[in-house]
Amino acid sequence: MNITILILGLPRSGTTFIAEVLGWTTNTQLILEPDNEKTSFLARKFKNKISRFPTDHESENDLSYQKLWTLASSSSLSPILSRGLLTKILLGKDVEISIAKKEQQPHKSNSKGTLVSFIFNLFPSNKTLVLKSVHAVLNAEWLVSYLKPDKIIIPTRHPLAILASWRRMKMPDSLRRADEAVCWAQKHFNFSAQFDFTHPDIQRSCQFLWFEWSLSKLFGKENVIQVVHEEICVNIVSGFKKVYQHCGFDWTSSVEKKVLELNKPGQGYSTKRLASAEANKWKKDFDEKETELLLNFFREAGYNV
Repeated sequence: MNITILILGLPRSGTTFIAEVLGWTTNTQLILEPDNEKTSFLARKFKNKISRFPTDHESENDLSYQKLWTLASSSSLSPILSRGLLTKILLGKDVEISIAKKEQQPHKSNSKGTLVSFIFNLFPSNKTLVLKSVHAVLNAEWLVSYLKPDKIIIPTRHPLAILASWRRMKMPDSLRRADEAVCWAQKHFNFSAQFDFTHPDIQRSCQFLWFEWSLSKLFGKENVIQVVHEEICVNIVSGFKKVYQHCGFDWTSSVEKKVLELNKPGQGYSTKRLASAEANKWKKDFDEKETELLLNFFREAGYNV
């Protein structure tokens, strides 16, 4: 496999922002979320019988899912069929409905996809790959073992900043594995009785904890760098210079200019962000009572917030 740079993070943690900046490097091939059933033909073909956020165990036992990553990390067709108009036409409408139905079904391998594999193998990639995913968090250890990337980047962000974004954008993924996450969190932490684990904000918080704990198992490895969203927002140029240095990429005046062009107001899934306004943006989404409750929740889980 020709994988080099792997970016893994929670949804809304800044993965796309970092991936696109790295994608400006000469002779790189940027592949955004090949495992996202909403935007990727590969995911719809090879991931329709496994969870949207699969665990290590699920990944080890699904050959179709493994084939998805093999093709995504080896073919020049991957960027074309991971995002864009062609993919939208192939996927059709009501993608969220199909994902919701899939989550209720037992996990088992799907079609072999022999023809798709044959076509993808006709177009091998000889570029440096920059591949990012927000759905491979629970199986991060398995994916790293499977792909063996040269460098790994893990963006992190203040818990309430991510929760605010999940809630603001009404993301179904924010509660995708909430029931399991609640069970996991209650098993791993001794929470006080003040928290209502049927409340969506607490359920999202549990899912955040489960996801980030899974990613944290990669911390400490020599080829892994953690990029704190709030820190990179303080000085966007020096922050990205460090990321480029970690990847062995050359920082140029052209890249610096593009980074500064992104440093302007944006919203939704846009990668344009006014860096100075990002760090405390979440405070507008929660009232005083909500803020204190959620901060206490994460403090009881060991976070310094």
